[in-house]
Amino acid sequence: MAELELTTDATVPRGQELTVTVTESTGAATDSFSEVSESPNLHAHQGYTTDGADHYSFDTTYICKWNGSFHLIGKNLSPLAHLPSAVNHLGDGDYHAPEDEIHVPVVLWNSATDNGSPVVAVYDADDLSYRRHCALDSGASGGASGVWVDDENGVAWVSDFLDSDTPLYKYDLADYSLLDSLSASSAVPQVQGVYFRDGYFYLPSHDTHTTHVLDENGDTQQEIAYQSGGAYEGVDYSGDRFAVLHDPRGNSEGHVHFYEQDTTVINAETVTVGDGANTYALGGFRGGGTDVRIEADVEGAGCTPAPRLHSASVRFPSAPAAAAVTARGPRNETPVSSR
Repeated sequence: MAELELTTDATVPRGQELTVTVTESTGAATDSFSEVSESPNLHAHQGYTTDGADHYSFDTTYICKWNGSFHLIGKNLSPLAHLPSAVNHLGDGDYHAPEDEIHVPVVLWNSATDNGSPVVAVYDADDLSYRRHCALDSGASGGASGVWVDDENGVAWVSDFLDSDTPLYKYDLADYSLLDSLSASSAVPQVQGVYFRDGYFYLPSHDTHTTHVLDENGDTQQEIAYQSGGAYEGVDYSGDRFAVLHDPRGNSEGHVHFYEQDTTVINAETVTVGDGANTYALGGFRGGGTDVRIEADVEGAGCTPAPRLHSASVRFPSAPAAAAVTARGPRNETPVSSR
């Protein structure tokens, strides 16, 4: 048994009732995922990212921007214009929040034996205009297929479509100079993108049509989010939903499929807030495995969580919301020649 502790930042009105529903999941390495929605046709083949409000899709030679309802609000039909003349192929990009930028790997790609000149191009996230680019002088090759930008640590990880054994390379974000690489314990063929979250890398494989989940040592944990046929490219897990781009016929008609981790409701109770008190305990909800994530759906007040193993603290703001608010725990998306 465990205890959920509710801690207020300010006095909550006497007698206010808060209904708390506690759920748990076991973590990215073992959780199952269920598809919850699918975007319309984004006319994209190579990748997808989001800034939390708008969506960005990447085709081989153009970038599109969509609002939260997937209505087209911007496009760059000439993203290669300021890049080395040899390159002809965009990959799966990522949103870089501090600078409001989109980073995209770009290469020369004609075939698995005719490729090269990898660079990472940077575009303004607002209007998709070109800002700059950096050459990848070592590490990822002409198979550079996706990038994940680590805003907190000032680095970026680039995936390599051509290297099944060492699919990831780590770069300094300032100039994309090579810092490190990550080898996989089991081969991950034809990687088409990369995202890192809560200690795990998510690598969509065009060959297996699954997303391979690797830990920080490169050990394979599981494969998730299966979509058969076509092109399986581009991944994002920046929000509550895991997202992967699937182009069913490989002809730039990609749809983003969104998944959520399967969770189990383990307890639900109603708490009546006392006058002036600031800590309320829910006792006796069931715990799970050794690595659990706790979420609390709280009706009656907005809140921000600070979860711990088998317990969590939920803080109420000074002006409780009238509607239900969700408090989430740390939950810190063809043949080779068709790339």
